Amino acid sequence: MRLFVAVNFSPQAKSELSALTARCREALASGVAVRPDNFHLTLAFLGETQPCLLSTLRKAVASVGVFEPFILSVESLGRFVRNDGDILWADVRGDISALTTLRSRLCKALSEAGFPVENEEFHPHMTLVRQAVYLENFKALQMSADFTPIPQRVENISLMKSERLGGILTYTEI
Repeated sequence: MRLFVAVNFSPQAKSELSALTARCREALASGVAVRPDNFHLTLAFLGETQPCLLSTLRKAVASVGVFEPFILSVESLGRFVRNDGDILWADVRGDISALTTLRSRLCKALSEAGFPVENEEFHPHMTLVRQAVYLENFKALQMSADFTPIPQRVENISLMKSERLGGILTYTEI
């Protein structure tokens, strides 16, 4: 199973992110948009994991599952430049200190349970479009996609499975 731990967004936030993605796609020559059901904020990517380890993994995630709720907000567009087209993302702001603390606790619990976690610098974001190729330049896209911040109250984290069902990338909470 291909697994990750994430903050899932509310249906309202997903709807607003979907509308933002649609506006962005108007400024793109091509790109693969994230399906609204798949919008999330990854805290830890675990990759391929044996099903027999699921119980241990659930316990590790549950051990950090109790925390003071906090507010995040999606506020601007950014991109990761790639040769096969950029990854267009929405920047996550708000109580980043609480988010970083939560992620640190999660990574420690996962590591102690025997699950290796990437040690890359954490840049909280929500992927909107993969393989983005712009009709104009990225700066024009940023200005055309100006939007009202999209708030999200974070009350829990979720262990997620990534799989292709009928050829469609699907994320399912375990």
